[in-house]
Amino acid sequence: MNKETSKIVHYYVQVRKNQTSRPEIVYHTINSKKNEYYHLFINKSQAVELMNEEKKAHPNEQFRVVKIVTEYSSDGW
Repeated sequence: MNKETSKIVHYYVQVRKNQTSRPEIVYHTINSKKNEYYHLFINKSQAVELMNEEKKAHPNEQFRVVKIVTEYSSDGW
């Protein structure tokens, strides 16, 4: 059996309101009909753009882009 793996990379933005607070996810879209919040991007540039917009709107808060790498493998059932 051939073992195949693939990786998917996503990016999202976190905010920390002060030095002692925990990081929180910054959502880019909210679907109020389904009550769903979306925060993942496939392109890093889109996450950086959101981060820069948030920095302008909230200059006293700290922002960062987080990279997630998910690896899938086909080991069988």
